[in-house]
This record gives sequence, C-alpha cells and structure tokens, in this order.
Amino acid sequence: MRNTPLTGKLRYKSNRIVKGRKDYNCCECNVLLGKGATHQYTKGMWGFSELEFRTCLDCVDRWDELKANNPNFDFAPFMNGDLNDAIAYVDSLLMAC
Repeated sequence: MRNTPLTGKLRYKSNRIVKGRKDYNCCECNVLLGKGATHQYTKGMWGFSELEFRTCLDCVDRWDELKANNPNFDFAPFMNGDLNDAIAYVDSLLMAC
C-alpha cells in the first residue's frame, strides 16, 4: 500500500515494537492504529530517501509466517507495503510447480 516504490540500495533499516503517540495507519492493511496501539515501527534509508513505516502486529505475524513457510525464497524485492504482493507471488510460484 506504499504510494511510491522504494528505489536505491538499502543503506540501513531498523525495526522496533512501539506504542503510538497518535493515530497511524498500517502500511500493509491500512487498518487504523489508534493512539497507544502497539505496532512495529520501521525506519530505513533506500537510496537517498529516509522512510518510516508503521505495521500492525497481525501483518508482522503474516510476514513472519510467510518467511517461515518459504525459507528458500528471496524476499528482498518485497519491502514494507508489499505483503499482499509477496503472498500472491509465492502462491503463483507454488501453483506453477
């Protein structure tokens, strides 16, 4: 659900679990993360763009499950906001086999 694609080499990325000081939306499912809601905060630099993402814990669990069930798959092209695309792509690869 990201508006612009991440371009450039990933220079750094950090994740931490936080409680929101105001309302945010999940970058994956767009659910409202109300003030005080626990969620994952990701900050990183792609190319020369420093970006921040907020992800609900349900979507974090879905990412973790997807990666655990497909340990040999390279998820590097899929970043924050691409969960549904990653799921669809993995499903299409499994259907092709």
